[in-house]
Order: sequence, then structure tokens, then C-alpha cells
Amino acid sequence: MRNLNLFLLLSFTCSASAIASDITYDDLKISSQLASVVYCETREGTQEECNKNYIIRGEPLTINWFHNSNAANSNGVVGTGNSTVNNTYHESTQFWRELEEADLNSRNNTNTLRNANDDFQTLTIYDPKNNIAYVAFRGSDNLVNWLGNILVNPTAFEEDSSSMVHFGFYQYLLFSLAARNDDNLSLQNWLTQIETNYKPTYVITGHSLGGAGAVLLAAKFINSGLPAERIKLITYGQPAPGTWGFLSKYQSKIKNYVRVANIGNPTYVSAIMGDPVVAATGAFKYYQFGKLYIIAIDTNYSIYEKLQGYSDSLKYPLSLHDSFNYTDFVTGCNLLSETCEPQLRGTTMPQLSPGKVK
Repeated sequence: MRNLNLFLLLSFTCSASAIASDITYDDLKISSQLASVVYCETREGTQEECNKNYIIRGEPLTINWFHNSNAANSNGVVGTGNSTVNNTYHESTQFWRELEEADLNSRNNTNTLRNANDDFQTLTIYDPKNNIAYVAFRGSDNLVNWLGNILVNPTAFEEDSSSMVHFGFYQYLLFSLAARNDDNLSLQNWLTQIETNYKPTYVITGHSLGGAGAVLLAAKFINSGLPAERIKLITYGQPAPGTWGFLSKYQSKIKNYVRVANIGNPTYVSAIMGDPVVAATGAFKYYQFGKLYIIAIDTNYSIYEKLQGYSDSLKYPLSLHDSFNYTDFVTGCNLLSETCEPQLRGTTMPQLSPGKVK
């Protein structure tokens, strides 16, 4: 059963030439925490609860929150003044101007997405002592996000028709880059200023849809000429964002890329595929790459609380996708150097019809 489970999980996976040797356990722990922290406002209910310094390596560091509702103009349309930003690129650094801010007004199929508040949320943290910039994208957290997930038609990435990506995921990245913080600074502007002033290492992370956005941002960085050695990409429960052409172009260029997938308890019928989101876009010929780490944890059942009244066969696989499960496992075990014991509920897990597979 376990072999079948791994085969199904790996069937949409391609091995990358990179071995992610520059990614440390500290990177994994911090990224897994931030991939959950970025959901904070929705889960806590108020922004005040989330506007606190985050402790990294013993240092309290400021979280910058970017919401797409802050980018809306008086007409409710997201826009960010591309000409000003492009001038900044030309005045600052040669390659960074290639990372153009999204002109969202010219994108089709997105008008229905522009009027909702905080549909796209990102946090960033700059660690001056270690010269590291953290970027964490929030995963699907509302209807608008899920509508973006089902826009599965391929679209050219960075106007390269040989490198096609999931349309909804690409739109998610573009909206996120246009999102602004309370100081009216867009995420794109923030990245430009950080790069111009500090030339940091970037740790880019996200869970679920946020992980797909993280992959596309890393590829955007590579296109802009950012050295691959300064990019660390770590994702959790991430669906595949790109076609074979995208994989062929970027799997050798994104040198430090770890993705983590949760198989839960493979003895349960409903968990044959593990985290259902990981393989979800494989049916549409989108492919995974990066260094895969498989974890097995099902000790957190927040989905059970949210979906009361639904069957266990639905709730259990969805619970495997919960960002807290990923955080709990990674913070408790060094995937890079230890044999991590599965953290399973075993016999306490409700029996799922038709029971366990023998």
C-alpha cells in the first residue's frame, strides 16, 4: 500500500538536477512557520493580532503585510502606476527593471476578481543581520482564490510561449505583486527597494496556491537576472504550476528548491493520494520539479472543525493539506538529516468506509 501511495504521489513528479544543498534546516523551519503565519489575519479575525514583530533567530523583525484591497483605486480596479516603477528600475539596477510590475488592467478574465477585499495576501520580512528577505504567499482562503485555482488553461509565462503556466496561478502572482501595504508600497516596490539597497538572499515560500505563486516568483527572479544562488524556494502542499516547457526551462535554473508533500496515513482509503492538492493539476499536464520531501502527519484536524457534517472520507484528505500539519512536522523534525517518525493518530483515526486497505 505504501509503495502504491508513493507511486501515485510521484507520478506527477520530475527529478530536478538541483539538490537544494544550500537550504538549511533553519530555512525550512522559518519558511514552514511563515507559510502558516501569512494566514494570520483570516484566522485571528483582526489585523491588530497579526501586526506584531516576528522572532527569527532570536531577533524581533517587522512583518510587512500586503493586501490587494490596498491597491484598488477609486474605480475598484487594481493598478499600481507602472511607469513610475519602471523608471525606478532604470535608475537603480540593470536587471531588476526586467521584473516589470503587473499591468493588471490589461489582463483578461480577471474583472470579477478585482472588487473583493484582501483576496490576495503576502507577507515579507527583512533580516538585516543575515541579509535575508523572506516572502510568504498565502494559500487559498476564500472563494475568489478557489475560482483562480480552477482557471486551469495554460498561458505564456513572461510572454514566452514555450513556457506555459497555469493561468489562475499566474494571475495570483500578478495580483500579489500589485498588492500594497499600509504605507502604500506595493510588493513589487518593496522587492525593488530591497534588491537595490541590500542584494539579499531571498527565501520564498508558500502553502498550496501560495506555493505555486512562490515558484512563479522564483522563475520571475531568474528571468530578471537574479543569481540563482540568492534564491531559496521552499513550498508546502504545492500544486504544479507549469507545463513541461516551464519545467524544462526552470528546473536546472532554480537551484535551491525544496517542496514538501504530506501523505498522511497511507493505510486509509481516502489517503491513497495523500495531500490531494499536490497532484491536483497533474491531470491537466502541469508538472512538478524540485527536491521532494515526503512527510506523514495527520495530528491536526482543523478541517474537521470547519467541515462538520461532511463525511470523514472528504475531511481526512483535506486535513492533510492543512498548513499547520506541515508546520508541526517540519518544526519538530529535520527533514534534511534525520529519519522523521510519522506523526499519525493510528487507531484513533475514524474508520473510513470501506475500512483499511489490506
